[in-house]
Amino acid sequence: MAEGKKSFVLYADLLTVVEKLMAKDEKDGTNDTGQLFLTILEYVNDRHPEPKNFIVEMAFEPVRLQLKRDLQRYEQTRERRSESGKLGGRPTKQMKAKKANAFSEKQMKAKKAVNVTVTVNDNVLSKDNNIIHADAKLSKREDAFKLSISPHIEKYGRDMCNDFYLYWTEPNTTKTKLRFEMQRTWDVARRLATWAKNNKQYGKDTKRGTTDDELLDNIRQGIARGVAENGRD
Repeated sequence: MAEGKKSFVLYADLLTVVEKLMAKDEKDGTNDTGQLFLTILEYVNDRHPEPKNFIVEMAFEPVRLQLKRDLQRYEQTRERRSESGKLGGRPTKQMKAKKANAFSEKQMKAKKAVNVTVTVNDNVLSKDNNIIHADAKLSKREDAFKLSISPHIEKYGRDMCNDFYLYWTEPNTTKTKLRFEMQRTWDVARRLATWAKNNKQYGKDTKRGTTDDELLDNIRQGIARGVAENGRD
């Protein structure tokens, strides 16, 4: 037992061992249960006890190891408190580091609050106070629309898909919405099917569309731009 320490912890799971010892004592007329508790008390009072027999020794060993671990934790706690008292209440390195981390976290939160994106009249005020006009936002949505058409190129052909894209991505006068975004309902596959049906039924003026390589290159550029912008977000 450490100097000045007047108590110790006896854990509840010792109950099973004590019950078995008591049952054996009643059957054999022994006193191993009493011997176990006497050994424990002698140990915590630094009397260096020797268990009376093998059964008491086996029952006492896990208790002894637990008491030893508890004593080590007690000594470590007392040492930390002693060091803290010597510093006269001054903060330890660990406390300083904790406070520094808390201050840094507050600064980061404050910085995020200042740098939050503000939307006004469909224009975005960026971190450096430069206005990014709605055209940039439209470009991102145009790329997404272009990607939604790409799976249908093989079925409908490059010219029709290009005409379809140019028609439905026409912006409104305020540059805030594309034509397809102003529809109450929208499904690319169904709209393309209707577009193809109308072309076949009513005909259209023949004009040069983009080549397959040009359209695919536009799609790849749109994907790359979307990935880069998502990375900045």
